[in-house]
Order: sequence, then structure tokens, then C-alpha cells
Amino acid sequence: MLGHAAPEMSPDRHFLFTISLPTGAVLVDDLLRYTLDPAGMVPWLPPLPPPDPTIRTFETPGKEFEGSRLWCVTAMAQHERLRGWNAAHGLPRQDEWAVTRGSVYAYLYEGDASGQAALQAKLRDLEARGIGARRNEGFGRVVVCDAFHICFAPREAT
Repeated sequence: MLGHAAPEMSPDRHFLFTISLPTGAVLVDDLLRYTLDPAGMVPWLPPLPPPDPTIRTFETPGKEFEGSRLWCVTAMAQHERLRGWNAAHGLPRQDEWAVTRGSVYAYLYEGDASGQAALQAKLRDLEARGIGARRNEGFGRVVVCDAFHICFAPREAT
């Protein structure tokens, strides 16, 4: 079905969405290692695409979601070191690694309308709660389908 190229897109079967981290996030996997992949903290999200350019995203099985499939199509993210000071103890904090501010992940959902409704409910919840550690300090804010991407998308010359 998926072959070597992206599937044919139809609005009733496919939903392309982005997850943006405007404040950055401290993400860890199940072994508490710092990661760029939000799937380590959000189990229903698919993992990042393979780093091997010979393996195409849609040749991977994706992640099952409500009887349908989710893929992470691409991501623009990198780590930055967080340093700080523990005022209560008068000591420097241990360095941590965070996903940089403005990181964006693009995902594709393929399935029926009921699965898409469940996905949109999960995305609203993710946007309301945020992601990662140190959310009380401002990290981990999530924006789903940021309007910025629509306003500043490349347009065809007329």
C-alpha cells in the first residue's frame, strides 16, 4: 500500500499536523536519558523517522493508533544545555539537556474519522498539559498546528 513514496492524500483519510515546542522541553525516554523524541514521554506518538536516508518514512510500519496509523514525517529539533542555580542550597544545578525553543515535529495520521476524532482529543489534551520535565519552570509548552506555519508557508507566485 505505501510502497516507496508517500501515500496519496485524501482529507477524509489523512490528517497532517505539527507539534511545536515554543519554550523548549526537557524530554527523557523510559530509561531517563535525554532525548529529542517526544515519543519517549507520549506513548501514543510514533518515534522519529530513522536517521538512515535509505529508509523512507512510509516504508516503516508507523505506530498503531485507534486501529489506524501514525508516522512522524520529519522534525526540526536539537539539544541545548540548561544550566542554573539552586538558590535554596546556594549551589549550581546539575546541567540538563533540553530540546531547543521553536522545535517542530510533523506527523501524519492515516485512518477513519473516529480515529481522527480520538487523535484530536489527545492533541488537545497534550496542548493543555504540555510535555516533559520542568513544566512548572516554563518548559514543555505545546502548540498543535501553529498558525505561524500557515501564515508563513511558501506560496506559489501568481
